[in-house]
Amino acid sequence: MSEETCYGQLSSMMSKQLKVVDSRIKSSTKELDWNYLKRTPQFLKQRIKFGNGSYTSDEEFNYLEKQFKETEKTLQSVEKYVKMYSKSTLTLLDRSTAVGKGYSLLYDPYEDLAKKTGEQSNSQVFEDQYRKWQNVNNYIETINMCKSEIENETKTLAAMVESKIQEIYSNINNIHKKIRVRSYALVDYDKVYNSHDNLLLKQKSGELTVKQSQQLFSSERKLEENKVKFDEINDLLKKELPYFLKLVELILTPLQEYVYYVQLMNYFQFSSRCKSYANFINLDVRIISSPNFADELMTQNSIDSLGAYDSINQLTLINFRDRYLSDITLALEPENRNPILKETNSYYYMAKFNFEGQQEGDLSFKHGDIITVLTRNGNWWKGELDGVVGIFPRNYVEEYSPRD
Repeated sequence: MSEETCYGQLSSMMSKQLKVVDSRIKSSTKELDWNYLKRTPQFLKQRIKFGNGSYTSDEEFNYLEKQFKETEKTLQSVEKYVKMYSKSTLTLLDRSTAVGKGYSLLYDPYEDLAKKTGEQSNSQVFEDQYRKWQNVNNYIETINMCKSEIENETKTLAAMVESKIQEIYSNINNIHKKIRVRSYALVDYDKVYNSHDNLLLKQKSGELTVKQSQQLFSSERKLEENKVKFDEINDLLKKELPYFLKLVELILTPLQEYVYYVQLMNYFQFSSRCKSYANFINLDVRIISSPNFADELMTQNSIDSLGAYDSINQLTLINFRDRYLSDITLALEPENRNPILKETNSYYYMAKFNFEGQQEGDLSFKHGDIITVLTRNGNWWKGELDGVVGIFPRNYVEEYSPRD
């Protein structure tokens, strides 16, 4: 069985299957081009027969079709990114408000006012906390003002762009249908042309039968009819596509200018509102570009954070090791070991377990490491390993006597 026969059978099977589901699909959608589906097997067979392409090619139309597809992609990108910009801008404002509310709860000086009395409630700490809380509330108010000023314009932008592009899409869909009609006409024309050309070759060689002579006459008539049909739709598309592409350009240009205007307006509103809110910071380009700006900022932050640093260091969670770990590690001592440290002439100890330092100044080591002990005092010893000096729990090591 030849390859062409196999594809012919495949085409017939697909056509029969399409007829079976014809009524179901027609009733379920109005947008489906049923004629295109029914002709798909014919296109498959024709393109295989013609070497995956038609004999007829119009470079002018091909160029216009390429521009048409690029324009369609541009419209899709504009609609997509304008929607993303509108959504992300409003989401940014909502998230900024949520962050501000979180800090407002964190800095609220009245939350624990009942726990403080007299001198504590009138301290500088309360005043600083109240100032920060007030600044955060001003920030929330500023963001809400920005949202009220740009929300309507941003939503209008997205709606208008979507509306205009959908209007263009309605014309694009009609053009796609016309291009498919052109493809049908082109395949029909090439099919008859190919058959007519084969009959002409047989006529020139004198191998033409009576039946084939009749087919030659019929193919000449069909060839002329198909050519007229193809030229009509092809010329129409070549005439109208340039006007359509120019029309889309005339619509997109002011649309893109409007998008730029809305973005510029939004950025200006953000800048002016935030500047009015943060006027107490007194920053400008000259100050920020100063080589000492970062150092001065870190120094000021360290000064402002001294109280918080001292409070954190007093937490039980931070001082857990000094308060509890020494008792726990002592309880892990073997029963047969004397709890009183015995003096020894050996300064080398071997690690029995892995120890990972938890704080700065701890000496980390692994099982089997040989540690030089510098100070043996209490439950935490000071030792050296590979040039690093630090402290570690004494019950993690055992005496080591090197062999000669």
